[in-house]
Amino acid sequence: MSKLSEQRARAVTRDLLSFRGWDVRPVSSGGQLLEETEYRAYPSLIDVFKGQSKTGPGDGKPDFLLVESSDSLKPLIVIDTKPSRKDIDKSVKDTTHYGDALFDAHSSVLSVAVAGAEKELCDVRVLRRIDENWAALTLHNTIIDWIPSPAQTSKIISLPGLLEVAPEQPPIEVLAEQAARMNEILREAKIKDEYRPNFAATLMLALWHGDVSTDPSVVLEQINANAAAALKKAGKPGMAQSLRVEEGNTKLAEKAWQIIDILKKLNIRSFLQEHDYLGQLYETFFRYTGGNTIGQYFTPRHIIDMMCDLTDVSPGDVVFDPACGTGGFLVGALRRMVSLNKGNPYEDTVKNVRDNLFGLEDEPTTAALCITNMILRGDGKSGIVQADCFKKKDFPPKEVDVSLLNPPFPHKKTDIHPTAFIDRALSSVKQKGLVASVVPYSTLIKVGDWHKKLLKNNQLVFVATMPDDLFSPYASLNTAVLVIRKGVPQGNSKVFFARLRNDGHKLKKTVRVEQAGSQIGPILEAFESKKDIPELTVFHEVTGSTAEWAPEAFIASAARVDKDFLKGLEQKVRNQGAFLVANGHKLLASADSVKIEAPNVFNDATELSLDKVTMGGFRLADYFDIKLGGKDEIEDLPDGSYPIVSTSEFNNGVTNWKGADRLYAPPAISVATDGSTASSFVQEFPFYAFYKVAILTPKRGVAVPVDAMYYVSYLINLERWRYVYARKFGKGRLLTTTLIGPVKNGKPDFEKMAEIVSKCAAYPVVASFRKAYRAHVTKEVARLAVEWKQTRSLAGSLAVQCDNPAYKAIVSLGGAAVPALLKLLETDPGHWFPALHAITGENPVPTESEGKLKEMAKAWTQWAKDNGHTP
Repeated sequence: MSKLSEQRARAVTRDLLSFRGWDVRPVSSGGQLLEETEYRAYPSLIDVFKGQSKTGPGDGKPDFLLVESSDSLKPLIVIDTKPSRKDIDKSVKDTTHYGDALFDAHSSVLSVAVAGAEKELCDVRVLRRIDENWAALTLHNTIIDWIPSPAQTSKIISLPGLLEVAPEQPPIEVLAEQAARMNEILREAKIKDEYRPNFAATLMLALWHGDVSTDPSVVLEQINANAAAALKKAGKPGMAQSLRVEEGNTKLAEKAWQIIDILKKLNIRSFLQEHDYLGQLYETFFRYTGGNTIGQYFTPRHIIDMMCDLTDVSPGDVVFDPACGTGGFLVGALRRMVSLNKGNPYEDTVKNVRDNLFGLEDEPTTAALCITNMILRGDGKSGIVQADCFKKKDFPPKEVDVSLLNPPFPHKKTDIHPTAFIDRALSSVKQKGLVASVVPYSTLIKVGDWHKKLLKNNQLVFVATMPDDLFSPYASLNTAVLVIRKGVPQGNSKVFFARLRNDGHKLKKTVRVEQAGSQIGPILEAFESKKDIPELTVFHEVTGSTAEWAPEAFIASAARVDKDFLKGLEQKVRNQGAFLVANGHKLLASADSVKIEAPNVFNDATELSLDKVTMGGFRLADYFDIKLGGKDEIEDLPDGSYPIVSTSEFNNGVTNWKGADRLYAPPAISVATDGSTASSFVQEFPFYAFYKVAILTPKRGVAVPVDAMYYVSYLINLERWRYVYARKFGKGRLLTTTLIGPVKNGKPDFEKMAEIVSKCAAYPVVASFRKAYRAHVTKEVARLAVEWKQTRSLAGSLAVQCDNPAYKAIVSLGGAAVPALLKLLETDPGHWFPALHAITGENPVPTESEGKLKEMAKAWTQWAKDNGHTP
C-alpha cells in the first residue's frame, strides 16, 4: 500500500467523520481525534495497545481513535482504513482487533472499517461487540454504511446489545456546506443555475434506486437509467424527461463522481425517508437560481410541523397541497402520520397512507422534484400531478380532510394572489375540514371583499405572525399563517392570534441555525387552552366587519417591571443626554457654560425600582392630542438652525438642521409612523417634523410633566413589535394604542413616571441642559418682545399683531417660554395673553374678567402657581 493511497483513505475517513459532527482536530488541539501512535502521549491509553500490533510483537497503531473529549479521553470509536474497497473485510478484521484490545481494557467502543479512497469511493462497516463476537449495526435490518455522530455513538454504547439504530441526519451546517459544494461542482460543469436542482435530484434518485459507476464513460447514462427506472416503478414514467442529466456533458461526466461521493458520505439512502434532505438541498440551490422571480419559497420543516400540529393531521386523513412545490407539506404530513403510528414499521405506515397524499404543481421541473421527494420517502405510488391547480379542478380524487399550502407570492399585479390558492384549497376540503396556509403579512392588513366573503361561509381559526427572517437567506418576506375551517360561518366567533418572534432558529451568515427559546411549543399549548399571554397570544372576537386580522392589533402589551425594562429606560435618558451634549450648543446659541454633574452616567447598572408601583393600561388618545407633522420634505427646507425630526431611530430623531416657516412647540413627543416605526423621542425645544412623524402634546387640562413624557415615549418605543412592513404606526393606530404603565385611581400616574425618570443616572445631564435652555429662552423672549414691538403694525388688530414673525417665534418656544411671558405680564399685560393661550391651550380668565387687564394677569399668575410655573 503506497503512502499516498493511505493518506487518501484517511482523508476520506476524516470527511466521513466531519459530516457526522466529529471534531477531527487532534486531541492536543482540543479535538477528538488520535492518529496512530498519538495515544502514547496520554498515560491512560498507553497500556491499551501495548503488544497489540496486528502483525507482530510490537505495540498497536490504530489508524484513528476517537474519544469523547480531549478532557475525558474516553474512547468511543476505533477506526481502520484501507485504500481499496476490496479490502473491506480485512479492514473489519483489523479494526475489531483493536476493538478487542479496548474491550479487554474495559472500554466499550464501536469498531469502524473504512475501505476506499477518492474516485473509488468507499465502503463503511460499523460494528459493536456482543459477548465474544462483533456484529454490524443495522437500519431497517440493513447494514448501515455511515459513521454515527458523537451523540448517537454514546447512546449506542450505553444500550448493551443494541444493533438496530435510528437514522441520523448530518448537522444542518454540514448539509448546507455540502449543498454549496455540489452547486460549485455543477457550476464548474457548466450547468446553468436553473437546472442545478434538477440535476442534483436526478443524482439522488439514481443513487436511491441502486449503485452507479463513477466511470466517466458510463456514469451519466447510468444515472439517467436508474432515475427513469425509479420513476417508472412509481407510475410516473413521463416525468423521466423532466428529471435527467445531459449525457453529452463531458465536464459533468468527469465531475459526477464528486457529487456521488458527497451524497454517499451524507448517506442519503439511510435517512432520506425520515428527513427532507432533498427539500433542503433544493432550497440551498435555489438561492443561486432565478427561481424566486416566480414567487416560490420553501417553508421550513419546523413551521410545516407546526401547521400539521395545528390541523391535527392524523394517519387516516386525506391531505392536499394545491401548490406543492417540492412536497414539503406532504412530507411533513407523512412525518406526523408516522410519528402517531408509534410501534409500527415506517414502511407499513407509508403503505397505509400513501393513497391519501395529493399535490398539484404547475412547473414541470418542480413537479419532478416533488415526485422524487415523495418516492424517496417510500411513497412508491406518488400522488403528485403536474398541472395547474385552477385548471385541474377534478383533483384530488378524494374529499380532503386537511389542505396545507404555501402558495406562490405575487411579484407583479398580473400574478395570482395567494388568496386564490386558499379558495382552491377550500373547494377540495370537506365540510368542517381545515385549510392551513402561509400568506403575505399584507393579507392580514388589507381586509376587503375576499375576507368578508370568506367569513360568511367559513371560520377563521388561527392567525400567527411569522419571524421576519423565516425565509432568509432565500427571500425577505413578512409572512403569517392562517387556519380556516370550511363551512362554519364566522359570526361573532373568537380567533386565536399569536405572534411567533422566536421559532427556535436564527440567521447566522447564510444559514438559519437553531437557537434556544422557541415559542412554537408555548403557542401550540396556548392554542389548545385558548390562553391569553401578553405580547404572545390572545383569543379575540373577529367578525366580518373587523378592520384587520393582524395579531399585533389584538395581543395585549405586557406590564413591564423587570430590570431589562428599567435599564432600557436608563438608556432612553442616557441617549437624550448624549444628544444634548452633542447638539446643545446649537439649541442654546449661547457661550454660557453649563455645569453638569452626573456621577453614575457611565454605570450600566440601575437603582430604579418599580416595587409597589401599580401598573395599568391607558389610552394615549385620552391624554394626548395627536397630529402629523408638516408636508414640507426635508430636502426642500432652507438652510437654518432648527432641528428637523424625521423617522430615524437615532439622535433624538433629528436628521438635519434647517430653517422652517412652521415650528412645533415643545414639550412634545415625536413618533415615527414609518421608517424606524415607533421610534419615539421627547422634544424640549422648537422643532420641525414632517408628515411621517406624529406629534403628541398633552390635552387641554391634562398635566403631564415633561419628565413623564420620557417614560411615555419609552413605552411607545416598546410598542414597535406591533408594527412591521405593511402595518404602519399611523395616526389611526396611535389613537387606539393602549400603554401599560404606572396608574393611580385608574388613571396614568404621570407624577410617578416623572419621579422615576428623575432618578435615572443620566437625568442630571438633561436637567442641566433644561436649566440653561430656560435661561436662554428667557433672554430670547425678551429679545423677541422688543423686536415685535419694533416691527408690529400698530394700525392692525391684536390678532394681526400676533401674526408678526417675532410674536410667532415666541409662541414656537413652547412651555419653556411661559415663565418669561408671565414675567412680562407684570409690566405689559395687554399683549401676551394670546401667546400664553396658544402655548398652554388654557384660558384661566373668568368671563367677568375679560378685558380687565389686571384681573386677567392675576388669573394667569394664579394658574401658573397652581400648575408649577413660576415667573
